Amino acid sequence: MKSFLLLILSIITLLIAQTDQQYVEIKTLDGNTFVGAVIHEDENVIILKSVSGAEYTIPKEQIESREIADDILIRGKSVQRTDPNYTKYFLSPNAFALKKRSKYCSNKCLFFPSLTYAFTDQISAHGGILLFPGMVQVPYYFLVKATLFEKKGSAMAVGVENFSVTEQDLGVGLGVLFTTLTLGSHPGNISFSLMYGYTRYDSDWELGNSPTLVIAGKKQLNDRIALVSENYRFPNGSVLISAGPRYTADYLTIDFALVTVSDWINDTDGFPFFPYVGFTYHFKNH
Repeated sequence: MKSFLLLILSIITLLIAQTDQQYVEIKTLDGNTFVGAVIHEDENVIILKSVSGAEYTIPKEQIESREIADDILIRGKSVQRTDPNYTKYFLSPNAFALKKRSKYCSNKCLFFPSLTYAFTDQISAHGGILLFPGMVQVPYYFLVKATLFEKKGSAMAVGVENFSVTEQDLGVGLGVLFTTLTLGSHPGNISFSLMYGYTRYDSDWELGNSPTLVIAGKKQLNDRIALVSENYRFPNGSVLISAGPRYTADYLTIDFALVTVSDWINDTDGFPFFPYVGFTYHFKNH
């Protein structure tokens, strides 16, 4: 228990302090983009104050789109973009919602391709398979997540993830029901999730008595590098710990991590870490 409390404290250090100032991103019909805080608005114009202190008066008739700029990182007087993979850590999701029609593909450890699509601004689905040479029965999974609310500094979501294998009765499977609370912003956040495992056979369902606790966090260092950590405490008391950097190149993110389990640290004489690598590509949302 002491080691898990230390783990919680270490994850909290990943947080970036949430700024009290909310920024918006405005795109105008002539192709310009403005990011700043709204200091005045009436029926005709919006006046923005940028991070550098410059003020812009934008006629409303010239505005093509206006959105909350929750994917930016303020560094001094400069504005940097955060990674596009803001709804995921390594494997587990946070409570932030993908924007409608957003989609991305990913591949974890080279053998786990998957695809994610947002049907609405609150509901998204994620599915994938395990591809390994020589396999006859192919494991596959799908995840559906619904964001219940998302406001400045916090979000909550619920979802289900189901696992099964091809060439089996479709009534057989196992999975998890989860609820997630995320605190912070896209550049820096921490999530607490409760996951209840279940098994099913036709119409018979059995839900686990004790949940798995997941604590995950991300800290954006600049527009290219973020630190990510994802950690599980299972009902039997075992703890899985993972941490590593995320590299962003435009629409592509690459995750590197070292993964270990409390039992490995106690029982393994050699290097007790398993390397993890994941690739995610976000398609441009037209």
